[in-house]
Amino acid sequence: MFASPATGLGIDSRLMDAWGEGTRYVSDGMVHRVGSQIPGTALVFAVATLLRQRHVSGVAAQRAVQELFVTDAYGCRSWRLRPTHASCEKNGSVDEYAWIDSPALSARGDFLGFLAVLALLREAVAIRDNDRAAQHARDLYAMLPSVVAIVWVLPDVDLLLQCLEDMKQGLRWMCASVAIDWQLFQKQILEGDVGPHGAPWIVSNCSTLRVAGAIKSPQRPVPLLQGVVPLQPHVRFAVP
Repeated sequence: MFASPATGLGIDSRLMDAWGEGTRYVSDGMVHRVGSQIPGTALVFAVATLLRQRHVSGVAAQRAVQELFVTDAYGCRSWRLRPTHASCEKNGSVDEYAWIDSPALSARGDFLGFLAVLALLREAVAIRDNDRAAQHARDLYAMLPSVVAIVWVLPDVDLLLQCLEDMKQGLRWMCASVAIDWQLFQKQILEGDVGPHGAPWIVSNCSTLRVAGAIKSPQRPVPLLQGVVPLQPHVRFAVP
């Protein structure tokens, strides 16, 4: 996408700089063209769209994940995601979920479920439905340890978390609805055993700090995991 005759059809550093400065964006048309050659391009674009710090309308949030849901003749939407088990996927079956059923989507613990819940969260924020936003935010963080433990996500665990944190701060949405115990979060990634009590890394007790009436999570250590090098300069180190 950044090829240029001036660079021998290699990476044009000027476009890369413009991308980093936020002055160039990838268009829907470009995603469609690249996606015809490279499967999965649309989902990568969906991540970039849904993690923007600026406002994303409900329609834009839906459009970003339009490959993941269907709309019936009455205008009702439902999620249709490929199964988490490879054997079911080979049979051509799909898993179907009600549109706002973020607990069920969260229980999948995979990246498609993550995108669906993130889209629901951005939609709820866009229409100012605080109750829905709070529920979707909790479900998003409940599934995060499973998502960041995916083999191809794990090397960039801190980058993904930083993008989520920046999104919350940039939008000033209900970040008070979830406060994270990063020690338990880290343990969950390493051990992968949730247990009978749901998501214990989501806390809202005296160990959290209340600032201007909101709950603020303790700062996340960077890097979160040993052996994972944060991608600089995008990941900022926590300040004591």
